[in-house]
Amino acid sequence: MAQRLRHTLVLEPGFGPPSPYAWSGLPESPETTERVAHRLGLHGEGGLLVPDRGYGHRLKSVLSRRSLVRRGLRHGELEVLSRVAALLVNEHTGNIQVLDREQRPLDPQALMLLLRVDPDGVRQSVDEQIQQHQQRLEGLVTLHHCTPAPGEQPLLSPMAAEEPEPAMLPFRAGLWERFLALWSARRRACLASRRRRWQEQQQQVRLAWLQRLHRHAGQFERLRRLYQAARQGQRQALEGVLAHRLSMVPWPRVTQVAFQLSDDLRGLTLEVDVPDPALFPYTKLRPHPRGAGVLVTWLSDGARRRLHREHAHATGVRLIGEALAAIPQVHWLVLSAHGRGRAGDPVRGHYLYSVRVERGGWRGLVFEEFSSHPPERILSGFEYRQTLDGQGNWRPVQPFSTQPPEAL
Repeated sequence: MAQRLRHTLVLEPGFGPPSPYAWSGLPESPETTERVAHRLGLHGEGGLLVPDRGYGHRLKSVLSRRSLVRRGLRHGELEVLSRVAALLVNEHTGNIQVLDREQRPLDPQALMLLLRVDPDGVRQSVDEQIQQHQQRLEGLVTLHHCTPAPGEQPLLSPMAAEEPEPAMLPFRAGLWERFLALWSARRRACLASRRRRWQEQQQQVRLAWLQRLHRHAGQFERLRRLYQAARQGQRQALEGVLAHRLSMVPWPRVTQVAFQLSDDLRGLTLEVDVPDPALFPYTKLRPHPRGAGVLVTWLSDGARRRLHREHAHATGVRLIGEALAAIPQVHWLVLSAHGRGRAGDPVRGHYLYSVRVERGGWRGLVFEEFSSHPPERILSGFEYRQTLDGQGNWRPVQPFSTQPPEAL
């Protein structure tokens, strides 16, 4: 970040909404960095896919059901199958990797063995990863579709239980075991010991559930007090509400945001660090018409530049919408985005675009139609600065002043 603003948030990617109550709030320190979103590990430079870690469990169920298939396997092949934990599609080459529990690739012959034992399962896993890749690629440029309209006061959604109460399962012993326990004291003692261990396990399960429920209720109570203080106009509470709302957005990339409220709470300065163009996806994937292969289409340099530019503007639109919806006292804001203007640029720190938005003008937009308008067009309707060269790369611009409009 070029300016030193009051708060900096590192929002990590999440393609499913995290729990709205698993948030600890802004620290007391006025200048700090806080991680406020859940993690999702991304593999490879510019990669969007993660291993399908559920495939190993599905493979075990297939082998247990298909005894005839298992009888036709040699001992060495069974050992290889027992090490399979996940499948991963390499989105740069289209190769399918078989991973063990430590996420290390197995021998390429393991894939041939899987295609012989469970071809439908491999094809299903590959198709799911291709679909995930497409959804996450689209998520880079559709982030602004769910931009909220500015409201009078932010509201906290009602608390929902994370999980239902676990059922207490009764202890069950076999008919033969109960019959032997009638005639043997040692068998009765063994059966009673198993019953006690079973009851202790059930109690531990219920105790763990009660602890999670108590922690969930405590998190909700802290957020309820935070939103109540925000309705009273407390500065730190308003900043906390904004940070909480930003943490709930399913960001497709690691997003670093800095913000600072003015002294009179009427102005807000936002800065977003746009991800490096070199870290954006290179390819599009589609299933092979025959077999379980993957066909890879490489994006042109122009397509990647457009993808990077659309993502930067979609991020800006979503940040503006979330800020004006979270803090009703704000009447104007300045959003500036900075980073590298093109892949391989050694200079990092110049501003890519800057926009000044007033609440009255933003409220006049039709938010239901955001999905049919490019985000750059939405921002260009306000005071907006951006300069591109002949190839579509960003040139440095001067950000708008953080002074209120009437002082300029």
